[in-house]
Amino acid sequence: MSLKQVKSFLAPISLALIFLLPGGCDSDSNTADNPKKPFDPQSALGFYSMFAPDNNGETLIYARVIMNGNPATCPTLTYDSGAKDTSARGLHPDEINNAGNFPVTVCETIIEPDISYSLSSTQSLQASLNPIRVLVYGDTGCENNICTGSDPLPPASPFDDLATRGLTENADLLLHMGDYNYRGTANLPDTFPSVYDAGDHAEDDVACAYYAPYHSQNASGSESGNNQHDKWGNWNADFFLPARDLLPTAPWVFARGNHELCSRAGPGWFYFFGPGSGLEGGIEQLQCPDQGDFSNPPQGVENHIVMIDPYFVKLTNQHLWVMDSANACDNFDQNPLKDQYADQFMMLRQNVGNENTWMMTHRPVGSINNRGLTPSVMLQEALKTVGAPPITLSLSGHSHIFQSITFNPPSTLPPQLIIGNSGVTLEPGYPATSGSGETAGGQRADFNLNQTDHGFLSIELGSEGAWTGSLLPAEGDAFVNCQWPLPSGTSTVCILIEQ
Repeated sequence: MSLKQVKSFLAPISLALIFLLPGGCDSDSNTADNPKKPFDPQSALGFYSMFAPDNNGETLIYARVIMNGNPATCPTLTYDSGAKDTSARGLHPDEINNAGNFPVTVCETIIEPDISYSLSSTQSLQASLNPIRVLVYGDTGCENNICTGSDPLPPASPFDDLATRGLTENADLLLHMGDYNYRGTANLPDTFPSVYDAGDHAEDDVACAYYAPYHSQNASGSESGNNQHDKWGNWNADFFLPARDLLPTAPWVFARGNHELCSRAGPGWFYFFGPGSGLEGGIEQLQCPDQGDFSNPPQGVENHIVMIDPYFVKLTNQHLWVMDSANACDNFDQNPLKDQYADQFMMLRQNVGNENTWMMTHRPVGSINNRGLTPSVMLQEALKTVGAPPITLSLSGHSHIFQSITFNPPSTLPPQLIIGNSGVTLEPGYPATSGSGETAGGQRADFNLNQTDHGFLSIELGSEGAWTGSLLPAEGDAFVNCQWPLPSGTSTVCILIEQ
């Protein structure tokens, strides 16, 4: 059976109309005075778990269910010894502009590791703090000129096929390196050509300038012509529909990309994937502030952006340092955010001990691209002020390629893997080859590039920080193999496989 046939087979099962019978020792809302409506699985549009920090720096596991309707009745999850109610998540994005762009409700609860929680007889999830198989996706959305059609929008492709391939990997942990929603964050022509994007272009571009008037697609009065506010329909088509069956298979950690800036799809990202929560023990839940007025854009970005403090996800055999680099500039470093990122790198240096720790962030700290530019200049300059971080691997996306970089001595920078090829149109001009190059700041590195196909990274964790990995396409054999520590006689963490 092909992957396309597998997907067609799974879809009706996941939508089957099966009702849960809530109850058990943990359920306190299913009483005669406060009855719960029978649960219809067809009203659940997404079901997933995610790791996030608690307010003491330890690891929480959230189970979240996206329900059709706002407001909507939140379901009860069942497990062997009882049931656990979910409750509506606060700070709904429609509270800001009352536009009705998110006709859904995220329901959430805190769950325990190694217990299977069921939403229906065909939808369950379980989270382990001791992962072995890790899947890494990045830049998964689909651009308007590729995924054409409307009413309804078709699911993002080829991310749908890559998510289906991921089902065969039996993952224990799922990492997303950011940029989920492209159809809802397109560059807009004519009267509103660009929005604040933190630094993809030149410093004097409206998309980059920190002190210039702040342009946001979510500004009041911007619903005209080709512009649109952040909306559920785009999120659903670009991420939740194609990932529907993969979502509950393992806990996620969601990095924030520049397409999830508050000027773009930030309202949805904070609501669906933000690591904060109003539940007991959670860190503060954040949301995007008012985005100003379209006809009279405010001066400067400082009152309209939100940056998440970096945090640890502490697991048994692997720690993650999750850093919000959405606002880091690619091509320049002269604004106040550089000092904030330098402070964050200092926090990393001060808080990493002997644990095996990976850094997870959207914009690459080091990369070599086909235009002689190296994202992200701001992150690299911030890092130079504090020195190399005490981590063993840096994971990112942003560049629409797969790239591995292994820095040469005397550099002490860890290997960098860019997984930005999991759905969006690939960047032209990158050869499928290996070589040597120089990043900003004169860091010499061995690297390989692969531009022949979309893919995602499947990693198997070993002992004492060792791991092996393969870059997998939607169908067929792996086209890159990776290994750490470096095998004898090799100089790069990943090698291309001859096809």
